[in-house]
Amino acid sequence: RQLQMSIRDIPKSTRFVWSAPSTEEIATPGSIARAILATERTFLAWSRTGLGFVGAGFALAAAYHREHAALTPSIMPASALLIGNGAFLLLFATRRYWLVIAALRRDKFPMHTVGTLVAVLVTSVNTVAALAIVARAELVATATVATAESDK
Repeated sequence: RQLQMSIRDIPKSTRFVWSAPSTEEIATPGSIARAILATERTFLAWSRTGLGFVGAGFALAAAYHREHAALTPSIMPASALLIGNGAFLLLFATRRYWLVIAALRRDKFPMHTVGTLVAVLVTSVNTVAALAIVARAELVATATVATAESDK
């Protein structure tokens, strides 16, 4: 049996600006404890990915600051995109976790496929943009060095 969940069914403490107005829910026939543990594992996986993005953003900024100080200003937008990816995924994971726990308390499981697809799309676009920024900075630096060497 499928039910529609409205925004009013979500506890006020777990509502966010981007909460979906309605979500399909399915019954949970098995153990609630097993479902909660699976939800916690999923939350940890999303969080681990988010923290990885944050770490990659800071590592990128630190590496260019240390090795190529002249390129640091042009690399900062890429670092910001990666850190933004991480923050977005951490918020998404927290939101998803609390929505699922609230539904599991009612013996239901919310099917939020759109939210997951949006998270993947946003992080993919930001990651490709960050890679493009780094590639462009490297190409500009290489062209500048080649021009300086040919002028000598």
